[in-house]
Amino acid sequence: MPVLRSILPLMTLLCLALAGCQLPGLPAAPSSTAEGASAAQTVEAVLTRAGPGIEATGAARRTEPVLASPRPSQTPAPTEDRPCQNRAEFIADVTVRDNSQLQPGENFVKIWRLRNTGNCAWTPAYLLSFFGGHRLSAPDTVSLSNEVSPDELVDLAVDMKAPLEAGTYQGYWKLRTPDGEYFGIGPQGDQSFWVTIIVPAPPTVPITPSATSTLTPSTTGTASGPTETPTPSATPTPTSTPTASETPAN
Repeated sequence: MPVLRSILPLMTLLCLALAGCQLPGLPAAPSSTAEGASAAQTVEAVLTRAGPGIEATGAARRTEPVLASPRPSQTPAPTEDRPCQNRAEFIADVTVRDNSQLQPGENFVKIWRLRNTGNCAWTPAYLLSFFGGHRLSAPDTVSLSNEVSPDELVDLAVDMKAPLEAGTYQGYWKLRTPDGEYFGIGPQGDQSFWVTIIVPAPPTVPITPSATSTLTPSTTGTASGPTETPTPSATPTPTSTPTASETPAN
């Protein structure tokens, strides 16, 4: 049969590879047990691949297994967590710029625009806190209304009131963490931001003196005009007393 004829040479090769199988008149082929087992596996694989009705061609070869090289892990090596750094950047005075003039007792809302330049999110537990200078009737602290992620902008508003007396007033403010740590703006995040207003003095109203009339006494019964100065009357010359010689004789 064709199949038997194709399998017979392979069976002969298998017998030569095995230690216990020898053909008459041929010396035994020296081989180790491991090599014989490997050759048997190779021949068996060829027979299986050939299958019925398929003639195997070529010689079986022994190949060494290829080991897969280890692949680097995709998981990064664990690193120490960076400490939380709180820092802000001043962007603009949204309302009431420095040296704005306000009337005595005037109410106003001061708004700063800041950027979160740290690596920590500012939660509503963070506070805008008065730090020094003139309070301007503002509260000590103001809570943040929403969370501010790193690199985000936020407008911080505080209700204030101008003093009644004239002058220049400046108040300093910072942010405060839930742990009570103050931070602000600048390269190190330790500087305050501020509000500066001027309350002008009330204008001075000049007092103009009123005109007073001077009463001049008038001369009754005479025409107006210069008054003649009366000349003194002549003083009568006393008569001389007669002497005795001038007395008439009786």
